[in-house]
Amino acid sequence: VLSYFVGDSSLFLFILTQATSLIHIQTLDTALLRQQLQQLRFGLSGQLEAGYSQLSEEAVRQYASAACQLYELLIAPGNGILPTKVILIPDGMLVVIPFDVFLTSYPAARDNFKTYPYLLYNYQFSYAYSATLLRELSTHRLRPVAHSLFIALDHFFSDSLRQHAQTY
Repeated sequence: VLSYFVGDSSLFLFILTQATSLIHIQTLDTALLRQQLQQLRFGLSGQLEAGYSQLSEEAVRQYASAACQLYELLIAPGNGILPTKVILIPDGMLVVIPFDVFLTSYPAARDNFKTYPYLLYNYQFSYAYSATLLRELSTHRLRPVAHSLFIALDHFFSDSLRQHAQTY
């Protein structure tokens, strides 16, 4: 499990595995992090130009740069400790980014996306909203739901639609 807490001037990374638990704390420039996240989103959205035929060179450059920097900040502290299957619990502004698209190094050929060193080649990620929810879901067995169907119709449905729904 990799759990994050983004503070005003610090980033807390909680690394939990079966063998170890570690807290990595580093100073953080939140304005820089926000800028890196915007660059990543700009690059991922493509910002297509030239009649949607090619990606903007600026979008590709910003994506590659931000994806490498975010990898170094958010994942690299766990290198050598993390298993291949990782549960991520992001915080704050990290919630909206896909960690899979981070790059472990700057790509040699920026125009060939197939050769990019995507983080998803090294790890299989799943996401959780909180450590508490993750624990609750892992310790409680879900009860099977009875197989029944319930349909609620409001008065604005026509009689023919109401009759059709009653047949199910």
